[in-house]
Amino acid sequence: MTAASRPVTEVVVGVVIDAVRGRYLMSSRPAGKPYAGYWEFPGGKIEAGEGALEALTRELSEELSVTVTRAVPWFTLEHDYPHAYVRLHYWRVTAFDGALKPLEGQQYEWFALGRWEEDRPMLPMNAMVVRRLALPEVVACVTRSVSEENLKALSRAGVRGVVWAQEAHRAVAETVAQRLGVPCREIALARLSDFCRDDEAAGDAALVPASETERFLQAATHGLPLYVFGRPEELDRLQQRGAHGVAIAA
Repeated sequence: MTAASRPVTEVVVGVVIDAVRGRYLMSSRPAGKPYAGYWEFPGGKIEAGEGALEALTRELSEELSVTVTRAVPWFTLEHDYPHAYVRLHYWRVTAFDGALKPLEGQQYEWFALGRWEEDRPMLPMNAMVVRRLALPEVVACVTRSVSEENLKALSRAGVRGVVWAQEAHRAVAETVAQRLGVPCREIALARLSDFCRDDEAAGDAALVPASETERFLQAATHGLPLYVFGRPEELDRLQQRGAHGVAIAA
C-alpha cells in the first residue's frame, strides 16, 4: 500500500505492558472521534517539531494522566483509513509514573498478554499487535543438535522460545524446544521488503542476520518486531535501539 496523493499523518502508539502481571493496556475511543467505541492502544498524532518519544509522553499524559519513564521503539506500519492515511510508530511502554486516570471520557482496561475479549471491537491491525505482544524476548535460534550442557546453558540464559528459519532445522529445533519446555516457531529472515509492511504476510516477527544488525536497527522503520543475535545481558541496550529481543545462536 502506498500513500499515493494522500498526506501521511505520523502517529505514535503506546503499547503499555505490565510484565510482572503479564498484561497490556487498551482504551476505548471517545465519542465524537472516528471509530468511537472501538478499542485501541493509546497515542496520537506527532506534532510538528516533536520526536516520537516526546509525542508519546505528551499523549499518555493528556489521555491517561501518567508520565512515561521507560519506552522503547518496536515497529512501524502504515494504514489507509477512510479518514486518514497514517504511519503508525509503535512503542512498548514498560514503566510510567502516576495513577491511570482517563481524561478524555474513554474507558481503559488491562488484558492478558496475547489474549483479547472477542466482544470488544478493535481498530484494524490491532489483533496482529496483540499476537506480537506474546512474543518472548529471549529465544534460541537452533541450527544443529544441542548437547545436554548447552541445553542447561540455554535454560540458565532465560530462553523462552526456540525459532528456526530454514526447514532443514525444524526437527532439531522442535526437539530442543520440547526439552526446554518452551514454544517453537518458524521465523522469517528480515528483508528490506518487510519494512513498513501493512499486511500480515510476513508473519509476526523476523530474524536479522548477524551481519545486517546495524543496518536494520539504524533504519528505525521496520514493520516487524526484530530479533537480533546477541546475549541476554544485551537485551536492554538492543531494545533501546529498536530490537524486540535477542536470539541466542545454538
